[in-house]
Amino acid sequence: MRITRKTLTGLLMAVVLSAGVGTSPGATSGRIIGGKPADSARWPWVVSLQHSFGDSDPYHNHFCGGSLIAPDWVITAAHCVEATQPFDVAVFFGATNLRHGRGTSVGVRRIIVHPDYVADLFTGDLALLQLDSPVQDAPVVALVDTTATLTGSRAVAVGWGNMKADTDSPLFPFRLQQVELPIVSNTTCNEGFEQAQSLLINPIGSDMLCAGYLAGGKDTCRGDSGGPLMIRRNGQWVLAGLTSWGEGCASSYGVYTRLSRFVDFIRDAMSRDYFAAADVDQNGVVNNRDKTRQRQQLRVRVQTYLDECWQPAFSCGDLNGDRRSDWNDLEQMGRDTEADFQRWLREVWQPEKNTASARK
Repeated sequence: MRITRKTLTGLLMAVVLSAGVGTSPGATSGRIIGGKPADSARWPWVVSLQHSFGDSDPYHNHFCGGSLIAPDWVITAAHCVEATQPFDVAVFFGATNLRHGRGTSVGVRRIIVHPDYVADLFTGDLALLQLDSPVQDAPVVALVDTTATLTGSRAVAVGWGNMKADTDSPLFPFRLQQVELPIVSNTTCNEGFEQAQSLLINPIGSDMLCAGYLAGGKDTCRGDSGGPLMIRRNGQWVLAGLTSWGEGCASSYGVYTRLSRFVDFIRDAMSRDYFAAADVDQNGVVNNRDKTRQRQQLRVRVQTYLDECWQPAFSCGDLNGDRRSDWNDLEQMGRDTEADFQRWLREVWQPEKNTASARK
């Protein structure tokens, strides 16, 4: 069994290029897998996530896809950026050909990984990237409606990922590729995993969706992660999913993040006042004193939990669901509190501190 995270690492790309693997200018009829080259102006909101520490060639630096959903926000898969600092990523837009196109690169200010993301379970596979500066006249794509019925819809996935089902000898295109796929129900998809004798038991959760064919043949692959799965609604394309994972490539259904489950989270994240959240002491300056104050406030939260829930052994003291309040719950509270602090540092305080330092 091979679980394919459809991310392209810089190391893998380097190996591929050193081996002479690529798409020559005369080989543009290649496939995403079972697809075709995308029209040059059809998907203007699609972006390439790039390693900012690489050379100046966008083709070399590509590792994931994404989509502009606002002038200064890109959406992608969490597994693309889960351990990445904003300064290590650039967003390349305005070109469908990574080798010969003329695009624009912009830096990343902030990375927001969904708090429910769990790599081993493939859940919550969504992240938002706030750009250093808005894209002028940005061609953004709308999000799917939260109540949309997707099963049976024809969808289109696009990306610069591997065009060969054999991931041991990949072929990466210069030009953006697209493939049309039917969306199937989660039940059908789970049954497909069972028929394929997968070791995964009902892996498709409510925050995922599947597209493609049981027999495979058409799919996204490594390097397409985070890219869009789009459907047509009321005469326009809307974003229904993000390329996430699969067992190999083009061997059966592909799995995508179901964006209808995350619309509220996305809108809240994009509208949040991050400076106010970072300026804990409300003195108009983001500095180390805010870190100290934030830590103090979280300690108050822990003490309140001790006094009002854990020591009286009330139901609110049971954090792990075993119907009792014990030391395991207290340890869970400690872990959750530290995780919240680290997330605040990473997603709120540090980007605002960096911005303030850059303005001096």
